[in-house]
Amino acid sequence: MLHDSTLDMPDLRIQAMRRATAIFLAFFLPAPVGAAEQHDTRTMADMAQRVERPDGFPRASAVCFSSRWRHPANANDPHDTFQAAADFHATGFYWISGDSQAWFEEIKRRGYPFQGWLSTILPDKLFGNTRQQGRILNEQGELVTGPWMRAFNGWWGCMNSPEYRAVYLDYVKMYIDAGADSLQMDDPGENYTAIQWGGCYCPHCKEKAARLGKSPPEIQQQSTEEFYRWMRREMDAYAGRHVPFSCNSRPGDKYFFDFAFDFGLAELADGHARPEALYRAVRDAESRGKAQMFTYVSTSLTRTRAAIGLAYACGTHTIVPWDVYIATGSPRYFGKPEEYADLYGFARAAARYLDGYEDAAVLLPQAADPRYPYAPLAVRGGSSELSLFVRAIPGQADAPVVIHCVDASDQPQPFRLDIDPARFFGDRPVTIDFVAPAAYDRAAHQAAEQTKNFGPLAVTRRLAEGFVNGCDVPAVGPWGLVVIAPDPSKPRSVWPPAILADDASRYTSRLLVRMSSATPNATVRYTLDGSEPTAGSPAYDEPLALTAATTVRAKAFSQEKASAAASATFRPGVVQRRPIAPDAIAGLRLWLKADSLLDDQQPGEPVVRWPATVGPAMQTEKVKLADGQMASPPTLAGTAIGGMPAVRFASGTDLLAIRNFANEHLAGAFTVLMVTCSEDPYFGACGNSLNGNGGIPRLYLTRNGLTYNATSLHAGVTRGQPALLGYTHDGTDAASVFVNGIRSGTARGAEYARVEQFGGGNFAIPFWSGNTYHPGDVAEVIAFDRCLSEEERAGVEQYLAEKYRLRTVKLWE
Repeated sequence: MLHDSTLDMPDLRIQAMRRATAIFLAFFLPAPVGAAEQHDTRTMADMAQRVERPDGFPRASAVCFSSRWRHPANANDPHDTFQAAADFHATGFYWISGDSQAWFEEIKRRGYPFQGWLSTILPDKLFGNTRQQGRILNEQGELVTGPWMRAFNGWWGCMNSPEYRAVYLDYVKMYIDAGADSLQMDDPGENYTAIQWGGCYCPHCKEKAARLGKSPPEIQQQSTEEFYRWMRREMDAYAGRHVPFSCNSRPGDKYFFDFAFDFGLAELADGHARPEALYRAVRDAESRGKAQMFTYVSTSLTRTRAAIGLAYACGTHTIVPWDVYIATGSPRYFGKPEEYADLYGFARAAARYLDGYEDAAVLLPQAADPRYPYAPLAVRGGSSELSLFVRAIPGQADAPVVIHCVDASDQPQPFRLDIDPARFFGDRPVTIDFVAPAAYDRAAHQAAEQTKNFGPLAVTRRLAEGFVNGCDVPAVGPWGLVVIAPDPSKPRSVWPPAILADDASRYTSRLLVRMSSATPNATVRYTLDGSEPTAGSPAYDEPLALTAATTVRAKAFSQEKASAAASATFRPGVVQRRPIAPDAIAGLRLWLKADSLLDDQQPGEPVVRWPATVGPAMQTEKVKLADGQMASPPTLAGTAIGGMPAVRFASGTDLLAIRNFANEHLAGAFTVLMVTCSEDPYFGACGNSLNGNGGIPRLYLTRNGLTYNATSLHAGVTRGQPALLGYTHDGTDAASVFVNGIRSGTARGAEYARVEQFGGGNFAIPFWSGNTYHPGDVAEVIAFDRCLSEEERAGVEQYLAEKYRLRTVKLWE
């Protein structure tokens, strides 16, 4: 049983956890739409809640840098660690390795806090090169390691081994002696993780298992926990203080042990830096009294720049993309200052708008913010990948409110920002400024680093002032700040109405528009024919439902005074998706709908057989699963995704399968669409064994992405959020994965060459990895034996999006 870390926390941290938990639990539920409007007057400063972050976690404006080893390491190394740190305006070193204690002491002498690197592959002796003693072994006595470590003999140490424990503690003491401020553990699951590769059957584990009357795999979770409890005590006792300890994982993950680790510093796979995913990961960590930061594994300039901006907007960090591990056999990635330093210099320049600020509201492409009856801000125009994050200083009613604008698209677009001013500073007039990174100039950055005056690395322009409900914002590439502050220089007056479209309704054929005035008790009157509103115009009392292009004009009336007129035009988007039923398209081989099960059974009953509208039925086979248990049927959940039914795989033994379906219909060109929801990123279907396990060549269709043969494309679906996943192969050498109608990844090459027969060739739900069961809900499965055209796929996606109330493509500008 894991230690309940909340028992040792001060009251403030417990309160912060409870607030964050409430946000976390509600975040992806649909926002209510009521007929009667009640205007909540709590401001952003009221909504923002103070979060107590763990010791060792960097401040919001910090620039986190990593040099996994010293550079230049030799005469052939073109890189220089300290020059790069200065070029990117680093404030601290994280996840640092090296070949001598003197190297770490030099980092400290130069004024940087640093974090030492610990791992599963520490050598037999301090700064040695061999890894033979105290290692994880399989039943045959062979050395075991993670597949990505085999190329350089990175054999994992065993946590039950006295030899490995001794060298681990030697490294801890060395780092502390060198002045380390914190420590980072790579691959924190160690023995627990190695079960899936057949470890650990070393003599120490076999002796311990025999003593406990268990098999070696059965003791590894307990052994891993025991190791970290021991190490937590040893490191703190040696340092005479609490040593902040992080790991390459996320709070709440299987291999994150709350009693040991203070925060997560995790590798974020290419394509996974999605706004809702990063936002929820950070809030989830806060709900547990922890924190989360990232290193982004990508060589894409556009996606990496967006990930940097998203991290700061969420109140966390992405380590500078310099000396980044990409993949075994691939060179490490060294980003250039001209590619990324403008963003890091901007963080230093905008420190007053970062430090002390907390989450107050969000406007994300695929998630609503349930803290508000209706959103306090809205966007007209802009790209489909524009996200807004509102941050405020808790309880400080006069402090500026900052809206982080992050556009992850290749072609950012300007947009109109509409706000509900009452949510910002009540009925006080405001100023609205736009603060953005200055264009990169090497001389300017060098001067800023020398003088520590980073102000010139940001550019500020006034967008609007007075009684304004919004402004036009220039394109952000990828990150800029809209700063809204009270303006005491102007006298009070009647506020013109805020006219805001409900963001969720932008994805439907009916757009909901709301209106309100920041002037208390004012009456809003409006017209829809372009004429000027008068005291005799209709009074607003409930959302307007628009089905065609419309210009809404409105005025606020208070004590015989009228405001200036406000106006907003809403029109359907240029791209309109037409829903297409799957059976209207050639090549349909499987169509499973959970709602069809309601014809014959009740929610909560087992689903032994799932009849298909088209194609063969899925059914529970009498097979032994990967962990030795017998398969059982899943159950029918009545209202699981968008208010619709789903088949729920939750028991650890639930399984449905179709024999040989993958080989018959998916070995070549295919398109598979699935509507699922799960906290587990690996929930989905497996095109291989009847027991749900893998095989080679592989076909895995999970919420984490598409694995084809031996290569994977990541999807990056947010945990616990309903999603529409799409997987395609062109039948030759190209594959793609889609999330809610947006292409998440595409790859072409020999590694995606057409597979004629998969390893097992069946089609089973859920997916297993090793002996691990991955639970979740699936509402609909659609499979074609060809790669659909863009129009065909988009039509079926729109059918599913409307059925399950998913946010795919905006239908309104």
